Amino acid sequence: MIKHIMVKYGKVTYDEARNKLKNSFLIEAPTSLDDVWYITHELAYHWAMLLVHGDMYWTKGIPSDFNDFEDEYLMWKTEVRREHNLKIPYEYYDI
Repeated sequence: MIKHIMVKYGKVTYDEARNKLKNSFLIEAPTSLDDVWYITHELAYHWAMLLVHGDMYWTKGIPSDFNDFEDEYLMWKTEVRREHNLKIPYEYYDI
C-alpha cells in the first residue's frame, strides 16, 4: 500500500516508489514488539510521504495525514486494495 500511496500522493513513478521502498527499513521484518509499535504507530500515508519527501516533509507544506481529503483517500485506498488483492493491514489506530 505504501508504494501505491507514494505514486498517487507523492507523485513518483512506480519504479521510483519501488526503489525507495526497497532501500528503506520498512521492508525488513520486525524483530521485536518495539519494532512493530514503531512501524504501526504511524499511518502508511506518513511512511510513504517520508520516503518520497524526506524527514520533516510536513514543514514543506506537505500534509502529514489525509484528514483534509479523508473521504477521497479512503475510497481510493479501498479500490487499490481490491484491485491489487492487498490484505487489510494492522493499524495501531484501530485498537
